[in-house]
Amino acid sequence: MSDSYSDEECSALSGSVDWMDGVVGRARVVFLRKVLAIFSSQVVVCGLMLCLTFRFPSLSLFMDSHPLLIPISVVCLLLTLYSLVCCVRLQRRFPVNYLLLSLFTLSEAYLISSLARTSSPLPVLSAALLSLIGTLSLTLSTCLCESDFSASTASLALGLSLCLTLLLLFFFSPVTPLTLSLSALGVFLFGMYLVIDLQLIFGPSRHPYTPEDSIMAALNLYLDGINLFLDLLGGLTNTKP
Repeated sequence: MSDSYSDEECSALSGSVDWMDGVVGRARVVFLRKVLAIFSSQVVVCGLMLCLTFRFPSLSLFMDSHPLLIPISVVCLLLTLYSLVCCVRLQRRFPVNYLLLSLFTLSEAYLISSLARTSSPLPVLSAALLSLIGTLSLTLSTCLCESDFSASTASLALGLSLCLTLLLLFFFSPVTPLTLSLSALGVFLFGMYLVIDLQLIFGPSRHPYTPEDSIMAALNLYLDGINLFLDLLGGLTNTKP
């Protein structure tokens, strides 16, 4: 399996050619299918891990009896994420890129399950459904919208930094209204990031993904979806006084 494309296909996927024409359009369809297949696989793995954690108490006991797996998963997640984001050669080299992506997905799924199991199943299911509905709605809106939001990345990064700073300040003395407000802010920010990443894939955008960026495109979508889920879960689990 190779991620190589012709010069015409590359230029089409970067937005300089009408990708609805002939071979160029087929190349675009292949790129979109690959991104959606990778993203769907990651979501399925995370969903299965969550279901298994709640379905089998023995798995939750295994997590309790092996606490070292959490820092190991964090290290594995950070190393694989750094390799995929910062090392373009590894990101585009098959099969190393898929191996790194698989390790990242498994580590993320384990950490999400370890965190979610501290909540009851209903808030987790509600957050998952809301994330799915929100992602589908934003995808449809992005496909129908002609505005380019990619220039808003810097403003969103500033807002995200502010949100994380406030979370750290109030980490040891959480207040329900405050944490609920921060969760709502996080949902908004990552929702906007999701719109931007969708526009980089589907358009319109001044800086779209190239045909060799299928791994990066799917990874960004997955990270946006996971953060959206975590913010929704945080809000749902802090609604009680």
